[in-house]
Amino acid sequence: MKHLPLLFSKYLWLGVILLLIAIIFNKYFGQAGFLPYVVIQLIQSVAVAIIVASIFTYTMGTAEFVDKIKDLLEDVVVSRRFLGNLSSKDKEEALHAILKASDAESKIYSNITRFYSHHVSKTLEIREKCVRSNYTITARAFYDNSKKLVAVSGIYSYRLFPGATGYQPIKVGFDEGDIHSRIERVIVHKPNGERRVFEAIELFPQENVGAHDRLGSVATEEIGKGQDHLDIEIHVLEYGLDHWFMFTFKALQPTDGFRLNLICTNGLEVRKHCVFDDGNAYHVDSDSPQELNIACHQWIKEGVGVSILISIPHSFDGKGVSSEEQLVASEISMPLRAVQ
Repeated sequence: MKHLPLLFSKYLWLGVILLLIAIIFNKYFGQAGFLPYVVIQLIQSVAVAIIVASIFTYTMGTAEFVDKIKDLLEDVVVSRRFLGNLSSKDKEEALHAILKASDAESKIYSNITRFYSHHVSKTLEIREKCVRSNYTITARAFYDNSKKLVAVSGIYSYRLFPGATGYQPIKVGFDEGDIHSRIERVIVHKPNGERRVFEAIELFPQENVGAHDRLGSVATEEIGKGQDHLDIEIHVLEYGLDHWFMFTFKALQPTDGFRLNLICTNGLEVRKHCVFDDGNAYHVDSDSPQELNIACHQWIKEGVGVSILISIPHSFDGKGVSSEEQLVASEISMPLRAVQ
């Protein structure tokens, strides 16, 4: 009620009076000629403008209006929420405009603009790709007496989320020279509890950036239709050489969280390990040479990974000792590793 005097201010009443005068003049002089008609229309327009301006002035003085304008300015200037509603192309253009070299940087090295542009494009590629969360590797290293090779049996499990175009095939395989290793099965779980098991996955030779691999794929487009996520299990049996094995993992997709649990049996030990990353917080725990646990609870990008050297303990004279038998070490080359 305290705003009523403002609502009925002299300007509002002036507008109402002018509007009434225009109505009266139109009734008695509307047909008098062109000039009276123009004057009447002008008075009407001015009257309506004054009334609207008075109401708008009153509205601007209310707390609700001030709060609304404050929220809008906060969204645009502070939170920049409007950027989230831009199209993909507009987002990319906005990022290129924001993340670009300054004039000072360009003077030092003019080609630095390509560096910024490259990282903007790589960052936005995640929209098209499937992403994974809670990637877990549970592995057991053992000595295969039938093949006389060090082996690792592993289960790779994670939750898969669709990209902009849906789910993409799951690629699995090994380096071309890794003839003993095999994909035992891939299990795809739906949120409702249903699952599909893929066995006997055929691998085909393929060249990838100079490397020769044997790769296969598991189609998930159909089973993933209408699903907000899929849970994936990949059961793999991998082989190294007669007394050692370089077990490695490299992320080929953006991944939210990573954990590896490795246990060695048959006298095998973890000799060395290395984490390849650009600054994430990795936690490495090991109570004995027979086990290793590595965990990262942050996003990891493509190309990040770990390498673990597993071997039979041996003395400096080159003789290896295991619980099964004594092996003689020889000169060997670096083993080829699985591609995941």
